[in-house]
Amino acid sequence: MDITASSCINIVVWGENMEVATKLAENLIGVQESNYSWSANYQGSTIKAFIRHPESSISGSPVGVTDILIVHLSGIGSSFLEQAKTYINLRKGIPFKFITSEENLSEWAKQNDCEFINYSLINTEETKNKLVLSVRHLEDTLRTAFEKLDLNKNGLITAEELVQASKTLDHEISLDEAKTVTSTLSHDGNIRFDQFKRWWIMGRGDFNTFRKIVQVEMSVGNFIKRGSQTFNEYIDKLKTEANVNFNSFYQGRINISPTTDLDNGIGITFDLATGKDAEFIYDSLPNYYRSSPLVVGIEIQVDEDIQGAMILQEIDGFKAMIINIFKLNQLLEEGMKVESRHIGKSVFIEFSFFGSIANKINESSFKFNVEAFNFWGAGAIHMFSALTPNDILNSTLEQIIEKISNFKIISHGEFSNFEIFFSALLSAYEDSLKKIFKGNSISFLNFFKALRYLGYELRYDSGELSDLIKELIGANIVESLGTQLSQYQQMSGTMIEQFKPMIENFLGPFKEPLKMVNIDKISVITSSPKLKIFYKTSFHFPGLTAFVRENIL
Repeated sequence: MDITASSCINIVVWGENMEVATKLAENLIGVQESNYSWSANYQGSTIKAFIRHPESSISGSPVGVTDILIVHLSGIGSSFLEQAKTYINLRKGIPFKFITSEENLSEWAKQNDCEFINYSLINTEETKNKLVLSVRHLEDTLRTAFEKLDLNKNGLITAEELVQASKTLDHEISLDEAKTVTSTLSHDGNIRFDQFKRWWIMGRGDFNTFRKIVQVEMSVGNFIKRGSQTFNEYIDKLKTEANVNFNSFYQGRINISPTTDLDNGIGITFDLATGKDAEFIYDSLPNYYRSSPLVVGIEIQVDEDIQGAMILQEIDGFKAMIINIFKLNQLLEEGMKVESRHIGKSVFIEFSFFGSIANKINESSFKFNVEAFNFWGAGAIHMFSALTPNDILNSTLEQIIEKISNFKIISHGEFSNFEIFFSALLSAYEDSLKKIFKGNSISFLNFFKALRYLGYELRYDSGELSDLIKELIGANIVESLGTQLSQYQQMSGTMIEQFKPMIENFLGPFKEPLKMVNIDKISVITSSPKLKIFYKTSFHFPGLTAFVRENIL
């Protein structure tokens, strides 16, 4: 097997204190770059190590993804055991995790999804080879997948290439779906390998886009035979799905878009994974996603990976601000926990529930036996308009109507055993449904079964739609509302200046950290392991970050 050398392998080493972490980095790498980083060349790769410890104030972070995490513990009796466990748990997205100690901690490492390396062997050639080859194997697997999708071999994957590659699939993806994939992974619609790798390692929560890419990749020659265990297991899972009884498999796609494409403006996306698909997502998330009956999280973006680490240094203040704003103190007393973590450019603040509040949630939870249904699948809806936040402040009402009229909706879903789930719903609410359908709920089930493969695509003229909306509203009302809007727009600049001192006072010490936050996209995550549901809603406001930084911060 020809293994392509990785240009840079990033390792984070965690010790019980700075001295221990420093010694580990020195033994592993040897060449110090700064107080917090070490670097050396090994077998054609640059290996960089960055130290962390419980009291560390992060001043250096990997550029790109973290490939390896090595945690050093003095032994099973260490007072830092729980802190180390929490640190590992919050960094589940790192593909290779190791525990090192002079004491044999193999069992503890296994319990925390890590591999044990005896500390006396940490600077041996055998250990370094193991670390480097692990990363290279994964990178080689991902690069093979990438190259199979890069049809013209120019180092980029475009939406058109995804469509071409998907033509061997039983369910070909549309150009709009392909554009959703490429726009998720890149800013310009051209996916580069480093973006592909970063996203596989750190962004698997965006399940539906991931599913599309892997399905396309898997079907083009079925070429992935080795590499990351997780990656291969998922390939096998998709193969199994391809052979399911299609009498219980439902697929749907509904796309509504203008005759000419638009630049995405204000929008909202919904992503849902259920059953086995939700469990796959849980595998890359902290343990509280499985132990809490409900997890609600907020995901915000920063401009650079290192800023995510810096934000975490200020996160306790952010938590306190959120708790005070939403008056959450009573929930904290009843068992709510507030966790924080960052993966690359994403920073998460997550609320999990234990104790009496968990009992209340369990008591009020859905009563169906989810396990018996074996219902699983994933679906997504993406809705975007051409309207931007800047348009609201600077455009006329007629222009705003034209922007709102220029929109697109992209939806797709694939679910298995939905018939069982739907039949249970019909049984549970039979009396109500009989009233709605005049006693004939069974025919409704048959109608639903007949639509197990649904595909619908609508193209419309946004200009004609805009004219129709203006006509329905009426010229006089449009003119009147337009005048009021213009007045509010003229007042907005003055109001911002008036409120600016109060905002600065309110933000106080958070002003500088908030300048790192990108609010063009904010996501809310809801997860229930009992119901096997992972649900994510993302709100898109392109240009809002620039406006806030220039006019408010």
